[in-house]
Amino acid sequence: MNGSSSRGTDVAVLASTPLTVFGISALLSARSHLTVVACAPTAEELFAQIARSAPHAVIVETSSVPDAARLRSLIDELRHRAGNIVVVALAEHPRQVITVLRAGARGFVLKDSPSDEIVRSVGQAVGGSVPVSPRALPYLVSEIVSPTPAPRLSLRESEVLHLVAQGLSNRRIAEKLHLSEATVKTHMRRIFHKLEVGDRASAVARAMSRDLLGSLEERPATRSGASEAAEAPEAPQGPGNRPGFEPEGAL
Repeated sequence: MNGSSSRGTDVAVLASTPLTVFGISALLSARSHLTVVACAPTAEELFAQIARSAPHAVIVETSSVPDAARLRSLIDELRHRAGNIVVVALAEHPRQVITVLRAGARGFVLKDSPSDEIVRSVGQAVGGSVPVSPRALPYLVSEIVSPTPAPRLSLRESEVLHLVAQGLSNRRIAEKLHLSEATVKTHMRRIFHKLEVGDRASAVARAMSRDLLGSLEERPATRSGASEAAEAPEAPQGPGNRPGFEPEGAL
């Protein structure tokens, strides 16, 4: 739902603590054209509220979702599952601008920006513009001039992701590539980590957008399962592959 109603713009707020939720909500509610219709410190609570209130925009405090992959998934889910809501990121550091805009946010504002700038960004984003705090602009320019290299997938990771794109489960992928299902899961964790995503669909979409998949035609397995232990040791620690963490949509 884009645009605004005759009474103004309905806004939802996701922030890290109840106090921050209250502060942002109070700031927005002080403006006659903005109405806070949902506010929560967790994504689960927010989704439950916006299902009933259908806001035009959501302000997401990025520190409420400190993991980059989960932040990307949250923004994407807000945009699609919640009726194409306009997402405006409220961030602590300007370097986060690349992450949130690539994920689909329509605005980027720093938390220590003047209150008028924060309020104005909501209206601009709902109106179709992409407001960005001035201090974040050098990071955007740097990305255009010297773009971050696309992540490199290994041959086996590429094979696994091609089969994921064809809709195969981990078990079927393991059978086709003569691997154990545990090894396929390790490859999936690595893929999620490299692409900074949290689920299979996002991994395929991100790989296609970065031209990492090429043709989606099925690739033949190039190595036997005899070497699977050597080719897929335990994945390194990092976002999305900590012990006990099973990325969403991995199975």
